[in-house]
Amino acid sequence: MKNEKENVVGTCFVGQDLTGRKTDMNKYTHVYVGIMRNPSTLIPPIFTVDEFGRCLEWNNAMQKLTGMKREQAIDRMLLGEVFTLDKFGCRVKYHYTLTNIMILFNGITVGGDANKLLFGFIDQQGKFVEVLLSANRRTDVNGRISGILCFLHVASLELQYALQGNFVKVLLLANRRTNADGRITGILCFLHVASPELQYALQVQRMSEQAAASSLNKLAYIRQELRKPLKGVILMQDLMGSSDLSREQRQLLRTSVMCQQ
Repeated sequence: MKNEKENVVGTCFVGQDLTGRKTDMNKYTHVYVGIMRNPSTLIPPIFTVDEFGRCLEWNNAMQKLTGMKREQAIDRMLLGEVFTLDKFGCRVKYHYTLTNIMILFNGITVGGDANKLLFGFIDQQGKFVEVLLSANRRTDVNGRISGILCFLHVASLELQYALQGNFVKVLLLANRRTNADGRITGILCFLHVASPELQYALQVQRMSEQAAASSLNKLAYIRQELRKPLKGVILMQDLMGSSDLSREQRQLLRTSVMCQQ
């Protein structure tokens, strides 16, 4: 500090409380050190299945999430031996959960896009876990689908609400804003919340659309499952048609082909 004659007469100190900042820095440093010591904490639960539904990979995060060891899951059918309705494996509560997973996988193996599914299971310790399953197809060097790569994300309350919560329908009214010269400077918007009656009607409509989409997916799955044995039947008909048959046998074969058509 200086006086009016510019002579130093003292020293002034300014203090700042950095306790909160130091606490935050220590917290982030602790997290950073933990990640550097164990990078696997950044890897989500991952498993893969082949085109037949057999489990090929079950990483450490999956073992930690489910309590099921890798050797217990590898080379087993994912649906029925890993995720199951019985007391062994990762038990689901309802049979339709397995059906929905099967439909999801079937859609991807026939060339569909990546998809997601929210479902729950009971781990080896008896704890119910709700997860979001993200499934993507795997292809070989020739571009053929060789399996499915799956990620599990533990569903938070916010995610569950976002996926299953109420949908609010509003009416948007937009008007342009102009300045004194008449030039457009922006847009003024109003939101009008739909009445409870309208929201209920929209909710019923949305549920009907979801039910219709689910029925279409199930129908596509059933058609896919029926097509496989039918191909075998058609092959046998072709083989029988090229063999020596009696007149009566050929008539029966012709009737069979007409029924199939």
